[in-house]
Amino acid sequence: MVIAMNNTLREDLYEYIDKLKAIYGEYLAQVIVYGACAKSSFYDKDTDIEILILVELDDNEIKEYQNVLTEATYEMFLDKSLYITPIVINVNYFMEWKDSHKFYRKINQEGIKLYEQDTIAIHKTLVDDSNREIKVAAYQCKVTDDIKENFETICKAVEHAKEEQVDLIVFPECSLTGYPSINIETSEDVDFETVEFCLNKLEKMAQQYNIYIIVGTVTKHRERIYNSAVLLTTDRKRYYYNKRCLWGKDKENFSIGEEAGIFAVNGIKIGVRIGCEVHFPEYFRELYREKTELNITLFYDQSDIDNKEEYNKTMSYMVTRAAENICYTLTSNILGPSQCAPTVLLDKSGNKLVELDRHSEGLLIYNIDNFQRNYEEEWRNSIADRINKG
Repeated sequence: MVIAMNNTLREDLYEYIDKLKAIYGEYLAQVIVYGACAKSSFYDKDTDIEILILVELDDNEIKEYQNVLTEATYEMFLDKSLYITPIVINVNYFMEWKDSHKFYRKINQEGIKLYEQDTIAIHKTLVDDSNREIKVAAYQCKVTDDIKENFETICKAVEHAKEEQVDLIVFPECSLTGYPSINIETSEDVDFETVEFCLNKLEKMAQQYNIYIIVGTVTKHRERIYNSAVLLTTDRKRYYYNKRCLWGKDKENFSIGEEAGIFAVNGIKIGVRIGCEVHFPEYFRELYREKTELNITLFYDQSDIDNKEEYNKTMSYMVTRAAENICYTLTSNILGPSQCAPTVLLDKSGNKLVELDRHSEGLLIYNIDNFQRNYEEEWRNSIADRINKG
């Protein structure tokens, strides 16, 4: 028997999504239908309806929900005669998973997105709230080839940030592990068990101290190695942004990331980028289109000889990215020998709010308490929106 994907079928699928919302709650990120039901307006009712369920849970947590998901799926078969095949995937690794499963590689073109977590709606309800604020910190520190030594440095900075009642602290690129080809020979030399141990400890600190932590580190997932920014939340969740702009020895050491790098911290929508991605306005225009309010860049940018010219050039990149996207912009770079990127906070027009001394260890701290745009910022926003719409 062949039937069209009519309103009744759609309503049935949305009923299934309601069940998924009840199961996964805030961890449910996206629901995508694939296969015959999505590729054509007709499908054989005796065949499976493939549903991809993208969640903000790790593999072990996904297994904990398996039984209740099976029950909900079986209920749809009994009540609606629908043969649903659910596939549950961690949203952060969906692109990697898709590429490794040949049948699903065209899902971006052929799949139908039935549900997506409404982060933009959250943004709209908050954007006019003049009382919102976030106290941010960025640590400028020396990074070595010793993970335990780097971890102790990071923990001391988190302790300091806690005393200053900071909401979010940011550390440089590869600050936990050291940088492959500089501190360590290759990314394969990283002790990933120790990395996981340290991240678990930082998760506990984030919860205990009620502080969000973004740390740069080398990570490994399913045999792929990434240059990552890891967000550790106050409720012990973990999110990743994996560097996409790879050059030089990066190409030998890392896989290219796929994540959007957009998160929420205390109701503030933030975007995360890493290193040389600042050279390309396109990476930051992605964040502008998603209406981020604070953009963060992690750097490991240094030279063996003093190069103030390169430092000034990178600063000019940051000023431009802040102004053209009308967004607070925070960076965190490592300490010496000669820093080629700043640790700085810029306002929505690219003006410096606070900058750490070049070549000095320290913790930048600033309370951002004004997310409303002034007349000139609104004007630039209207022009940018018009250009983006073509």
